[in-house]
Amino acid sequence: MPCLQASSGKLNETTFNILVKDARNGNSRSIGSTGWSFREVVTSDDVADWIRQHVVRELVNAGGKESKDAKNSVVCSVKTCDASVGFWSNIKTRLAVNVMVTRGEEETSLGELSAERSPFAFLDTSENYEQALADTLKDWLATHAPKIIAALAPPAVEPPVEPVTKPPVEPGVGPEKMPVQPPELTLTSPGDNAQLLTAGTHLKGEVQNAAGAVLDVELNGERVGSKKFILGNESFAYPITLRPGKNSIKVVLTPGKGKPLKRNRIVSFAPPPLRDRLVMVTGAAEFQHLGKNPQAKQVVDDVCGLLLAGLPPDLKNRIVRLEKKVTITDFQSGLQKTFSAAKKNESVIIFYAGHVFTAGGELALAVPETRADKPGTAILLSDIAFDADRYFKG
Repeated sequence: MPCLQASSGKLNETTFNILVKDARNGNSRSIGSTGWSFREVVTSDDVADWIRQHVVRELVNAGGKESKDAKNSVVCSVKTCDASVGFWSNIKTRLAVNVMVTRGEEETSLGELSAERSPFAFLDTSENYEQALADTLKDWLATHAPKIIAALAPPAVEPPVEPVTKPPVEPGVGPEKMPVQPPELTLTSPGDNAQLLTAGTHLKGEVQNAAGAVLDVELNGERVGSKKFILGNESFAYPITLRPGKNSIKVVLTPGKGKPLKRNRIVSFAPPPLRDRLVMVTGAAEFQHLGKNPQAKQVVDDVCGLLLAGLPPDLKNRIVRLEKKVTITDFQSGLQKTFSAAKKNESVIIFYAGHVFTAGGELALAVPETRADKPGTAILLSDIAFDADRYFKG
């Protein structure tokens, strides 16, 4: 994979060790599949080692020193590192990494940090896919490396304050005590019961009178961020990725003294309505890595229900839906049937859940999950759009 040039910062010779884990399923060198051949793209580098190399360079360039014995650590979990064909000749890339920084005894969770790109590529080659992901990593470092450096950096040393001579206080007369203001927590975005058309968004809010308080953020029951406030009045923004359907957000502010403040949000994500289009929805009643989990079919039905919601009734009977595993021949036959039925000025959109790969002459569809008991927590929706006339006539 291409190498990048590191940025600069200040860590004042802070020592650190770093661990990068590949939490994806499958080949650690795989970065997706190309074009209609579904050919797997395998790089010459291990994805986790490639990302680790560049994060270390950022921290060293910022003044840090890597050491196996360091008490400070950075733990990265690669959730997504994928390139696939997008609209026309664009390459869609996405890099998502969970980051936890430990400085001494204090842990700071930065949550899932992500970056996306959609560059144009004339040729469908592995080199173009690798370069697109390298550019995505460059964007990821430019946006998120300063957050890692800030969490790892030593606290600023305040200059000594000279003592102030206080006038004598007469007996029985004391200074007037100001009442302690209770902390406040306000969520500004997204609103409760909001319906969003995109999965990626930011949870935004602000706190008041919260010096020393700790903020914890949960998305669908999983912790995605934590922050300790130094100042009394601060704002915050956490990137979150919603799953299809309803999502529950829980925010808890725990002050040094007093009861925690809790705020809850329900936010829904659904793709925009699809109108005047022919759609082929591919589903899987049993995902390969979930075995015979009875919830798997319900996940597929939920996804298909979202995609079909915006279609007129007369188009629904022209949709091809593939169940379980199908042969490549059956899949291509379904493509031919759907494209042949389309008019020249129409586009055909193929929606599939998760990754598409071939094994033993069969086409398998899979969805990587974050929790085995909740297979719907990490549904990935991707789309490929081609003009029917262009596809069959080259």
